[in-house]
Amino acid sequence: MKKLSSNENIFLYAIRYVDPETVNFLKKTGEASTFYYKLKSNSLGLQITFAVVYIIIVSSLIMLSSVYAINIANKISKPIIKLIYAAKAVSAGNLDVKLKDEKEDDDFRKLYQTFNIMTQEIQAQKNKIALTERYQAWEMVAKKLAHEIKNPLTPITLSLERIKDRYSKQINVDKADFENYLNIISRQVEDIGKLVNEFSDFARMPNPIIKSNNLKKLIEDTINLYKLSEKKIIFNLVYKSSNEFFEFDLSQISRVLINVVKNSLESINEKQETDNNFQGIINILVENNNEFIYITIEDNGVGFKSTPKDLVAPFITTKQHGSGLGLSIVSKILHEHGGDLNFIEHSNGAKIKLSIKIN
Repeated sequence: MKKLSSNENIFLYAIRYVDPETVNFLKKTGEASTFYYKLKSNSLGLQITFAVVYIIIVSSLIMLSSVYAINIANKISKPIIKLIYAAKAVSAGNLDVKLKDEKEDDDFRKLYQTFNIMTQEIQAQKNKIALTERYQAWEMVAKKLAHEIKNPLTPITLSLERIKDRYSKQINVDKADFENYLNIISRQVEDIGKLVNEFSDFARMPNPIIKSNNLKKLIEDTINLYKLSEKKIIFNLVYKSSNEFFEFDLSQISRVLINVVKNSLESINEKQETDNNFQGIINILVENNNEFIYITIEDNGVGFKSTPKDLVAPFITTKQHGSGLGLSIVSKILHEHGGDLNFIEHSNGAKIKLSIKIN
C-alpha cells in the first residue's frame, strides 16, 4: 500500500497471492525466533534447572548403587561370617556344629556342604582314634588280669587234686558234702580259667587277615550251628545283597556272628524260662551300598538291660556267668574291619546293626 498524492488521501493498495505453506513457515520461523530469544534471556535459569535435575539423577543413581552394593556385600559377608564362627567352634573342639544352606546360593551351599562333610570326617577320625586308644587300654588291663589270675590257678587245681586224693578215703562223716564242696571249688576254678582265656583272647587278638569269603554261606553256617538245638526259635535270613563274596577275616567275622546270635538266643531263652511256650524269632537282614556291608540282627527276647554305651565296654555284663567281653570283642573286630556296632531302638527285644567296610 502506497500514498499516491500528498494532498489527498489517495492510496494504492496492491496484493499478491502467497502460498499458505510459505506463510505458515514464516509464522513458525517467527515463533522459533521468539522462543530462541526467550531461552537466551532465561539461559541462566535453564542452566540451574538442568544442574539440579542432573544432581538429582546422579544422587539417585549413587544411592541405588550404594543400596545394591550393601545388599551384595551383606549377601557375601553373612555366609562368610557364619563360616568363620563355625570354624572357630570347630577349633574349640565342637565338632557337632552344622551349617544350614537353605537360603544360600549354589557356591556357598557347596562350601557349607564341604564344611559339614569335613567336620563329620574329623569327628569320625576323632572317634576312631579315641576308640583305638580305649581298645589299647582295655587290652593292657585284660592282659594284666589274665596274667595275675592265671598264675594261682595251676597251684589251686593241683591242691584240689591232692586234697581229693589224700582225704577222700579218710573222711567217713559227711563225705558226700566234702566231695560236693570240692566239686564246687573245681567248677569255679574252671569258670575262672575260661574267663582268663577270654581275657587272653581279647588282649592277644591278631590283626585281621583280609581276603575274599562267602558271607552268605558264613551266615547260613552260623544259623545252622544253633538251628538243630533251638527248636523253639525261628531263624529268618533275608539276603538282599547282590554279592555273596566280600573281603574280610573269616574267623573273626564268624566270631562276631556267633557272639551276637548267641546273645539273641540267651535273651530269648530268658523269656522262655517264664513262658515255656514262647516262640522265639531271630531275623537277620543283609544289605550293602558302595561303602559298607550291613548285617542287622533282630530278636524278640528280653532286650538290653543296660545302655548301649555300657554294653560295648569290657568287663561289664548283665549275665550271671558272663565275662563282659563278648560285645567288646565284636566292637573291636568290626572297628578293625573299618566298620561299627550300632544298637537300634526296638520296642520288643533287641536290634543290632553290624557294618563292615567294603575293601
